[in-house]
Amino acid sequence: MLTKKKILIAPVEIANYNNQLHKGFELLGVDCDYVTYKDHHFKYSEKNNDPFLILLSKKIGNKRNKIRKINPFFYPMLIVELILIAIWAFLAILKYDVFVFSFGRSLFPFNLDLPILKWMGKVVISNIGLGSESRPAYINGALYSKDGTAPDETEILRRVRYSKRMIEWHQKYATHIIGAPLSTSYFSKKPFINWFDIGFPSYYTTSEYNANRNNISKNKPIRILHCPSHRYVKGTEKIFNIISELKREGYLIDYVEIEGVPFSQILLEIMKCDFIVDQLYSDTPMAGLSKEAAWFSKPSVVAGYGLGKLKEVTHSDMWPPTMTCHPEKMKCAIKKMIDDDSLRKKIGDLSEGFVKDKWDARCVAKRYLKLIKNDIPADWYYHPDTVIYVEGVGLSREEIKCSVNKIIKNKGVDSLGLSHRPEVENAFLEFIKEP
Repeated sequence: MLTKKKILIAPVEIANYNNQLHKGFELLGVDCDYVTYKDHHFKYSEKNNDPFLILLSKKIGNKRNKIRKINPFFYPMLIVELILIAIWAFLAILKYDVFVFSFGRSLFPFNLDLPILKWMGKVVISNIGLGSESRPAYINGALYSKDGTAPDETEILRRVRYSKRMIEWHQKYATHIIGAPLSTSYFSKKPFINWFDIGFPSYYTTSEYNANRNNISKNKPIRILHCPSHRYVKGTEKIFNIISELKREGYLIDYVEIEGVPFSQILLEIMKCDFIVDQLYSDTPMAGLSKEAAWFSKPSVVAGYGLGKLKEVTHSDMWPPTMTCHPEKMKCAIKKMIDDDSLRKKIGDLSEGFVKDKWDARCVAKRYLKLIKNDIPADWYYHPDTVIYVEGVGLSREEIKCSVNKIIKNKGVDSLGLSHRPEVENAFLEFIKEP
């Protein structure tokens, strides 16, 4: 028997993670519900099994979003929407035994339900390893506008305080914390379960999987796909410039760039490409797009400053196979992928095997079941002081230096929120002194 406990995954969706995790539990025959307070704009799932109260709140919310705040109905509609969610959340606390939360969110605002759930003896698994919820704002390119405008200092400091309090609160009241070495470590004061030992759930049907999977360019332009969810954080303009340089050098490239489209359309483009160029300043070797591409045997190029450090603290069998490189070496990596079709096939096959084995939704769901049963291997735990990393995500080293230096100069070193991590604080101080 896997478990008799009723599981709830809620209340947000990030990068198709929770939708696919729910699919994994479903395939295992585990009693699990998946509820989000808002529908995701990428439309990861076409199914609509929302409870009545949540369905009603979404309909009201969708209507409210179409009117202006000065409309006399705006705030009454918002109040009704929140009341419906609150009623459902209270009922959910009584109904479910296990709660899987992510991105620092839970059923109630400000995570006020976490102490209640702990007092009631419920199992709470909080995944705060998905990125921006835990990463210090001063090294987080995701907070920049799509044209590269930095957030103001007040907003950065507010988010630093939020992330620090949120992590402390979740570590105090959640049963288990899942975190990523290069994003969750800064404000964490306790060991957490390494995100890479759990994995990124992935699953598609046989018909989806078989379509166009062997589309390899022969005697025609190499089709390269880039799908930015945020142009600045993904380094889209710089990637475009690299592709343009390669074209001028004589490379035959069919560069496809899409954004803001439904997830189903992204999958169709993945199946038609030769390889993916994911992002320029990543802190993970296989984010959402690369993971989806891997299922269809499509390799990805991913650049980042700390990927070498991350690989050293990740179990070798849980390290996703992509073409990783330093940001300054991305052009070289793309050239290798264009020139060597056997390399593309090798990385594509390895990545496909990895996501179908280690990151298959059922396998990831089974690891969650181990957390639920408190049957956790000791080597899944990661201590936050294992790696010191200062380059963040979505920004060049020069931009990170500028951001950190500005905060320290105007608000003092304490504004970094790292008094509990003097070695990291010192690393930032040394980093901004580098030429």
